[in-house]
Amino acid sequence: MLNNKRIEVAEQNFRQDLRDEHIKKQKSDTNLIHAFVDSSNESLNVAEYLFKEEISSMWVIMSSYYSMY
Repeated sequence: MLNNKRIEVAEQNFRQDLRDEHIKKQKSDTNLIHAFVDSSNESLNVAEYLFKEEISSMWVIMSSYYSMY
């Protein structure tokens, strides 16, 4: 768990990165979002298939984890 000092440092770093334009705010690209959601759903479908067919627990976990990206 992060202590208050570490959280404060992280917030300062974030604000500095925004000022230095290492991180930029921009409008959402709905096409890109839909592509990520489609990819995520496909990964979850693969994980479900692998789980039901008892093919590989490792690949179920990896496919599920990948779907978060």
